[in-house]
Amino acid sequence: MLTLSRRVGAAIRIGDDIRIVVTEIRGSSVRLGIEAPRHCQVFREELWVKIQEENRAAAEAALSTDLDIDALGALMEAHQQKESSPHGQPGEEDD
Repeated sequence: MLTLSRRVGAAIRIGDDIRIVVTEIRGSSVRLGIEAPRHCQVFREELWVKIQEENRAAAEAALSTDLDIDALGALMEAHQQKESSPHGQPGEEDD
């Protein structure tokens, strides 16, 4: 991890496209301004962690749904095969 000391108004560059500026220092709190292209997502760490947890939960739910859909598909196929087979055995009459 790179650690830097900056004063209010000082900036840090990340690559060609990202600029971080110290906008305010008040007690133990530091305000940062971040200039980045729209395609770069910028999140507070605690929000990013929550998003990752939600994504994992959604992926697990989707996997569970896929399994349920596969089971439903197998049941439907078995039902369709049962309905398309002739009723009764040869030589038997239907009521």
